[in-house]
Amino acid sequence: MPFQFFAVRVTMPHRGILRGSTGLHRTFMISCRVTLNELPYDVADGVLCIDEVTEDTPNWQLLSHAHRSRSFKFTPKTNEPSWFVRWGYDYSWNHLRSSFFGCDEATKDWRNVGHAERCHIPVVRYRLLGVPRLIVGSLDTLVVTEYIEDTRSLHDYFSDQASNRLAVEETLIQYGELLASIHENAIIHNNFSLENTLIKYDDATRLVTTDWYDMQVNRSDETAPFKKDLVTPVHELLSIGFSRERIQSFLDAYGKRLPWCNDHVEDIFIQAEAKAKRAK
Repeated sequence: MPFQFFAVRVTMPHRGILRGSTGLHRTFMISCRVTLNELPYDVADGVLCIDEVTEDTPNWQLLSHAHRSRSFKFTPKTNEPSWFVRWGYDYSWNHLRSSFFGCDEATKDWRNVGHAERCHIPVVRYRLLGVPRLIVGSLDTLVVTEYIEDTRSLHDYFSDQASNRLAVEETLIQYGELLASIHENAIIHNNFSLENTLIKYDDATRLVTTDWYDMQVNRSDETAPFKKDLVTPVHELLSIGFSRERIQSFLDAYGKRLPWCNDHVEDIFIQAEAKAKRAK
């Protein structure tokens, strides 16, 4: 049975995740304060031993290896659900300062995901969250969510020349409607990029938005704050090579639900094109 507990500190010796990694000879401690745990007992036991994982550890698949974080697919048993596990350690001053005030990205993302879920927006739920808290000497971040099989980012999907053109058109429409549903709830995502939206089975009706840590709630009647969420994907679609005509499907779908956009389409394109020029 799943269980929950709060404000529990978990401390583990740091032996490095992968043999030969730079973390192998570190002498400080892994420490995280678990503020959410909805994992089955056996899964939680495996996850909390992440410091012992090597490239030969059964059931663990390394997905990414960045300078300050590792991401894994953890499958405790054959034919059972898999879990996405991200473990990070960042000892920069900015990170430590934000952690002290409980403003680290993982904590903000968890809170904002909960808000989005209550608004019936498709998200990936957190199942375990271990967060930094300097006041109790915890510095690391441990995040566990369900692993969604057969997904890829919209950036990969739209960039794939083999993607069916009609399916891409339908996905652009669904993508516009997804953003409209977010904005209808007065939510500004603030990082609504193609990388942060996943598509499952290349099915336009199965889109999931991630990375909510910069989310804001628009408490005014102004529509201008929503514009950034439109400019970002338009800029990225232009960078992939989509024409204005193809991108218009995305904007039209959004505009049918939120008509204010229809009077700002040209301005959105101008801002997106200017952003593309600055990026070169």
